[in-house]
Amino acid sequence: MSTPRINAAGVTTEATEVAIGPACQALAADRFVNGFGVYADRSTVLVNLGMARTALDTAIATLRGCCWPTDLDYGEG
Repeated sequence: MSTPRINAAGVTTEATEVAIGPACQALAADRFVNGFGVYADRSTVLVNLGMARTALDTAIATLRGCCWPTDLDYGEG
């Protein structure tokens, strides 16, 4: 049995996964450290972190915007 909340949570889960993707890509980007233990290209690291933050903010807002199912929606309780 599916309820409107379960359906909405499914759509929200898919949208959140889509939003998380760019964050993962940005965080997985190469970060080179020179022989002194310092980022060789600080600006690229900052850009990638900013992209990750934006994507994560979108994912968080998406999750917060959904009325999540309760045990009753799943037929429990």
